[in-house]
Formats: sequence, C-alpha cells, structure tokens
Amino acid sequence: MKGLLGSKLKRDIQRFMEGDTHAALLIGPEVNQLSESIEAQLKITNNILITKLSPEKSSITIDQVRELKRSLSLRQHEYSNRVLLIESSESMTNEAQNSLLKILEEPPRGLRFFILASSKQHIIQTILSRVLVLHIGKISLEEALDYYESLLPSIDQIKKMHSIADGAPGKLFSLLNDESAEYTDAINEAKKILAESVFDRLTRIDTLSKNKPMAIDVCNALEDILRAVSHAPSTSNSSVKMLTQKRKIVAGAQKSLLMNVNTKLVLVDVFLAL
Repeated sequence: MKGLLGSKLKRDIQRFMEGDTHAALLIGPEVNQLSESIEAQLKITNNILITKLSPEKSSITIDQVRELKRSLSLRQHEYSNRVLLIESSESMTNEAQNSLLKILEEPPRGLRFFILASSKQHIIQTILSRVLVLHIGKISLEEALDYYESLLPSIDQIKKMHSIADGAPGKLFSLLNDESAEYTDAINEAKKILAESVFDRLTRIDTLSKNKPMAIDVCNALEDILRAVSHAPSTSNSSVKMLTQKRKIVAGAQKSLLMNVNTKLVLVDVFLAL
C-alpha cells in the first residue's frame, strides 16, 4: 500500500517537473514514509529515470555522493530527463552535503533533484539557497477516508489515526500501514507513558535519555496524542485547557532537546508534568 499525497502536493510536484527549477526540497514529518508515492508522482512525467540516494546504516556519506557522481557521469541517451530522489537528506554528513552542492551548482544536462527531509534544520544553508522549498502539507479527513477506506477495515481507526497525525500524510501512513516505522514506535511508547503512574514514567528516563532521537520522537508523539484528545468532542473545556498546557510543555521539551539541553533533565520535567 502506498501513502496518500495531498492534491496540492501533487500539483506542486507536477509544476516542478514541468518548470525550469532543477532542484526541490520537500519538507514534512515522516516524509520518507511517502517515498514510494512521491516516486510514482514524479514518474507521471514520461521518460523519466529515477536514481535514488538513501542512507547506508544511519547516514548518507561522502563516499556515497562520490559514487553517485561517477554513476551520473555515465551517458544515458534513452532518457531525456533524470531525477535524483534523495531520501532522509537530513542524515547527510556535512562533507556529503558539500560534495552534493557541487552537483547542484553544475548539474548534468537533464538532471533534476528532488530531496526529502523531515525538517530543514540539518540541511546546510548553501543547499537551501539553491532549491525550491516545498512543504508536504496536510490531508483532510475526507481525503484520508476516500483513499484508505477501501484498503483498511476500520473507518473509526482511520479517523482516530488522522486525528493523532493531525492530517500529516507521512505520519498517517506510518500509523495505518507500517508497524515498524519509527513514528509508530514513538506513538506506542507515548501511549504507555501516558497510561503509567509518575513513578513508572520516571523509571523509563535512564533508558530513553540514552537514545536522544527516540526521546525527540516520543515527545513529538506525546504532543500529537495530547492534541488529538483535546480536539475530541467528548473532552470538556477544563480538560482542553489542561491538555493545552501539557502540550506547551512537551513542545518546549522538543525545542530544548534539539538545542542539546540535558536530555535526562528535559524528560524529568515532561514526565512530571504529564
């Protein structure tokens, strides 16, 4: 099953493929979960060759980019257009990004770049200044039901997961389809944390603080769940105020973790506030 792309995003991709800009950066949470759907959308334009660049283990290395340069130098006469689809670009080392920059500045004839990133935080400014920045946007509940209803047995489950994902297509696809996805793991962990006593939550901190990316994902998942509950029709006004305050604390924790504040101290504050 492929993930759903919003109609606006499809139009943005089509305009990019038909325009003069040779590089685009698509930003959005869990965007890499939609890689297959994005590739299919890129291929709507006839006679397109897709070349992928993905992380080996945890990052995209300079050796990968060097090998890419060699492969791109081979002439492929049967294709009038080529697209380099770069997945998880935020995982690229600085050396790899600087090497990629040279291809961006002087791309081979007929080559376009379509770069996926969950955020632009780790993308160097010189690359950002040379790309068209696109945002993945949200999909409506109606779009989600229309697309997933024939693929999944439970309409209530689609509605629930759409609320948690807040319409983010990559998050929604992860929740509905991929039980091994990192976001799905984070949501499951967040659910356990919310159901536990304060003492049990605090016992998790030592383990979670040793995995900072997971700690950030869990905080993100906690915020998503709290938002979904606050938007539920059955939630009282007083509860909405309490949940909103908790969301602010969790959102602040995410920012602190990204700024390299002590992970354990941040988690203590969050888990006590919940």
